[in-house]
Amino acid sequence: MTDLSITDDRALTYFAEVVSAGSIRAAARRLFIGPPALSRTIASLEQRVGEELLHRHATGVRPTPAGEALLRYVRAREDLDATLADELSAARNELSGKVRIAVGEGFLTGLIEEVLPSVFAEHPAVSVEVLNAGTSDIRQAVIDADVDYGIGAHVVPDAALSVIAESTDSLAVAVSPDHPLAEVSMVTCAMLAEHAGAFLLPGFGLRALTDDLQRDEGTAFRVRMETGSVNALVAFAASGAGYVLLPGFVTRPYANLVSRPLSAASVSQVTASLLAQVGRPVSLAASELEARLSRYVQDLNAN
Repeated sequence: MTDLSITDDRALTYFAEVVSAGSIRAAARRLFIGPPALSRTIASLEQRVGEELLHRHATGVRPTPAGEALLRYVRAREDLDATLADELSAARNELSGKVRIAVGEGFLTGLIEEVLPSVFAEHPAVSVEVLNAGTSDIRQAVIDADVDYGIGAHVVPDAALSVIAESTDSLAVAVSPDHPLAEVSMVTCAMLAEHAGAFLLPGFGLRALTDDLQRDEGTAFRVRMETGSVNALVAFAASGAGYVLLPGFVTRPYANLVSRPLSAASVSQVTASLLAQVGRPVSLAASELEARLSRYVQDLNAN
């Protein structure tokens, strides 16, 4: 019989991070440790448990049946820790504990500047772990309970996902004030084909919308740059190098960009969603933050 008392919290945390990241190298970057040290920790954990926990393959790792069982154990422990934190907080008449959130980069500044300061000021014992990721990774992190909440754009629905709040805005063309497209009142896809653009990499919700738009309009955009960073897109447009396609709730805070509506047979609508896993227990700290996250998401398309 496996004795999990011989395992340590750090090893279990590292193991869960490896499963979440999908590879030793990616997890090591998140944990700020070297891949060899992380590999040794996982190997030691497998030796102590007496089972192989990960299938290693060319593109990364995935949990074995024993690894899936251990991951469920880790998540159950995390839930128990959160419950204990809630009960101790209630005894002290204060909120405490960690809330984990996965967000797209376009929502990162708003989260940190508009939501978190009041939480930190009112609840000093509450901490927040923020994971910056693409839409598909945010969606999976919520489904796998790696985070308490996710905020993403154009998220594919899933039976395991609960949409708590959402906000919708039109996909628009953002350029620098001196770009030729800034001189027109409405931009057509034919106009876009004459200029260079920058786009998010595949795996991002906004990239899926852009690909759909090209297919529906029978247009091929001139891709000058692809990136996994919304900030890089904004910098590209602000430099005058070309245009980007982003919803108003992303570009509105940037005074150095001009946004123009897109004229298309079916202008793409971008929906930002606050997500949680269906049926997942919510701590008191998470519940408090959820209300503020909901207001933030619902107010995204306010002028």
